[in-house]
Amino acid sequence: MPRNKIAKRTKKRQTINNVLANMQKIEMDLMRIPAKLAAQLNKEVNTHQRKERKLTKAVNKVNSLLIKAETRVQSAIESKTASSKKMLKKAKKAYNDMAKTHTELNNQLQYISNTLGLLLNKQDKLISLDKHLSQFEKEWAKASKKTKATAKSKKAKVKTKSVSPGLTVVEQSKVEPGQKSLDTIRIDEPAEIAS
Repeated sequence: MPRNKIAKRTKKRQTINNVLANMQKIEMDLMRIPAKLAAQLNKEVNTHQRKERKLTKAVNKVNSLLIKAETRVQSAIESKTASSKKMLKKAKKAYNDMAKTHTELNNQLQYISNTLGLLLNKQDKLISLDKHLSQFEKEWAKASKKTKATAKSKKAKVKTKSVSPGLTVVEQSKVEPGQKSLDTIRIDEPAEIAS
């Protein structure tokens, strides 16, 4: 029978220890999550920044080509030869193609810029969350140390006060086990007083 009780107790302790270990692991994972997510978002932010730089270069290049195509169209309109009509058609077609690509690139650039802004906002939130969690953990540790210290001091005070109020610690040690102190004798006990 005692072996069964010991086995049950050790099994309960092991399960409690396993639960506590799992809780600590989950807590540590929770503390690490914002930093991990911020690192992943940092990679995405870098790729979006690269895309944004490429798109701005492409937009600038298309913008300069668009200006050149516009000047060609203007020069083809001014000249009134037979070959200039063919050049005008080609120049208008090139200008329209450049205008379409320019608007598409501008739309893509705007989309990438908006996405980049959202990613940076989320990254800032995760970084601040990580900072707040670490600050909370530090404050919690300080508060738990203070409560443990106050609990220990209260226990020490309670132990010193548990001595009977009529006698001090020195006087209580002088009282022999067979004697009763005057505080514990009641007057309505005539049999004990007479003997």
